[in-house]
Amino acid sequence: MRKSKLISICVEDPSLQYSLAMIFTREGYQVVSEPQSPSADFWVFEEPIDLLVLDNSERWDDLWNQKLNRIRCQFANKPILILTTQFPSLATFDCEDFGLCKIIQKPANPAIILENARELLT
Repeated sequence: MRKSKLISICVEDPSLQYSLAMIFTREGYQVVSEPQSPSADFWVFEEPIDLLVLDNSERWDDLWNQKLNRIRCQFANKPILILTTQFPSLATFDCEDFGLCKIIQKPANPAIILENARELLT
């Protein structure tokens, strides 16, 4: 049995991936990192995760919404924290209705990322 929550970080940028891993590890969370390609929308983990952290540096459009909904289906009932450069309008964000997603505008203060992660993990 794990002693702490397991957070999966799936981002393209290695610097962001490393920074997020450091932030969460310092707070006592276990972290696994998976590289994310622009087309990735499915991952296999050895253990069930407690939080998925995604990065959307692309346009937030219908194609990304479809990708996000496939991810959300794979991680049903698991919270997802999304870092994005383009904040979507609520009308285009299908996942918000399920209450399992939070969106943070980049660049984000590490304290804001941690606060939102804690909120999703409770």
